[in-house]
Amino acid sequence: MVVEPDGPVCGAETLRKKIRQRNVEVNSGAANSLILTKLWSDRNDQKPDEVSCGSHQEIWWRNDEWCGHDWQATPHSMTKRPLCPVCYPAGRSAGEIELFKFVQSYCRQHGVSKVISNDRSLLSRVMSPDGRKRMYGLDVYMPDLRLAFEYNGDYWRSDDVITTVHPVFSSADEYHGLKKTACLERGVQLMFV
Repeated sequence: MVVEPDGPVCGAETLRKKIRQRNVEVNSGAANSLILTKLWSDRNDQKPDEVSCGSHQEIWWRNDEWCGHDWQATPHSMTKRPLCPVCYPAGRSAGEIELFKFVQSYCRQHGVSKVISNDRSLLSRVMSPDGRKRMYGLDVYMPDLRLAFEYNGDYWRSDDVITTVHPVFSSADEYHGLKKTACLERGVQLMFV
């Protein structure tokens, strides 16, 4: 241990100073840190530049601009998905949620009250290519109108993703075709966005 005039300084303290400096450099220069700084909650004891974007420490976040919700998440997870978990629940894409909100708003204006997000009841027992009955979901479903929507961004239109997530299908077209056919058999028009 080295003794300085102001008190003892050890290797761990020097390392902490270097890490703090690196955090300031990373956080002040990265695009993600600007988003995280904007969502930083006053409930935290620390300042945004005192925590690394890759940290796994639970931090409070708040979205004053859009929803006003408070939530806890790690900076690491927030750099990957900087969204309010109340407004944008995990497992659903931002595009899917935006589609639901748009359809729900439109339906309310036109007297349609029942709009279901992520419905699993209509396609609960559909015969899949392997001969087994399986459950499939619909992103937005309006039972009174017999109409459903599926949001297919680049991810869910990819054959690689579909054949990995649902190995019983040979392509994305086969997967989406099965859902469309199953809906038609049940008297529901399925639209892809």
